[in-house]
Amino acid sequence: MQEIKKILEKRFYGESQRAIALSLHLSRNTVSRIFKAADNTGLTWVQFQSMNDVEINSLLFPDEKYLPVQILPDCDYIHKELLKPGIYIRGLWREYVEQCRAASLPFYHQTRYFELYQDYVKKNNLTMHIHHKPGDKVMVDWDGVTMSVFDHLRGINAETCHHLSPDNAVFRISLYFAVSILLLYTFGSSFSLSSFITLSTIDSISSVS
Repeated sequence: MQEIKKILEKRFYGESQRAIALSLHLSRNTVSRIFKAADNTGLTWVQFQSMNDVEINSLLFPDEKYLPVQILPDCDYIHKELLKPGIYIRGLWREYVEQCRAASLPFYHQTRYFELYQDYVKKNNLTMHIHHKPGDKVMVDWDGVTMSVFDHLRGINAETCHHLSPDNAVFRISLYFAVSILLLYTFGSSFSLSSFITLSTIDSISSVS
């Protein structure tokens, strides 16, 4: 049984079975079952508070095998990493999964991982809400990460028709994006001092990440 201690703590602070079930993504029957098992022990939250999940599970359900709870992601680490150029939350989730598998511990799937981080952001007021009129503005910014591009035209000497060395034909470009608010249409381009290359118009902002 997972998250028993969280359920008992929320109960102590007066949350209803329905509210606990919704906040922890559990069924009401599961929450109700834990309530009844805790009542049968005659113990209070003060006593449960000093126990870990394994001890509480053994006390409430002595005939059932304990299933370890998923490892919570480090949301503070996630937020700091996302401030760095080229870091995306999907990559951080994969890193988290690899760490859990290496330790033979259960992990949260991608959707729940994202939800836990969003809850952390909302709880700590880490976002600034800006109200926009539909179609009124376009947000623009540089990606912050440069990439190498091989220029096929510059890679051939026009007089000798011989290929130039890669060093002379490879240059760095920066990625530039414009997002239409509410419509979520995204335009992406690459830019360098010597050329400007249109990459594509992307239908969904999710494609950028």
